[in-house]
Amino acid sequence: MAVITRFLLGMAVRNFSHYQACATEVMREEHQALGLSAVSTAWGIGLIMGPAVGGCLAQPADKYPNIFSKESLFGKFPYFLPCFVISLIALGVTMASCWLPRTVMIERPSREVKLV
Repeated sequence: MAVITRFLLGMAVRNFSHYQACATEVMREEHQALGLSAVSTAWGIGLIMGPAVGGCLAQPADKYPNIFSKESLFGKFPYFLPCFVISLIALGVTMASCWLPRTVMIERPSREVKLV
């Protein structure tokens, strides 16, 4: 599992340069360093807090029997709660990204091919 997780993290690093490019395009030039550090900080916090939250929410019927019963959905599927919570967070971030400003659109001259 550790090898697979490390492989997936390595694959996700490819997107990190895209996140940094978006941060530099959205920020004004005097705030670009702050934007790039915010991207790196968010990535690091996610690498630490994601497994911590997942571990706290896993097997809720065993850890929190006064809240979740063994016969409930969370007793039958012990890892449903962390997956559900992370899915809600991802949905919220996806919806919030609709209000982000568009990146800089550079007008490029059209390259029309002239046939002789």
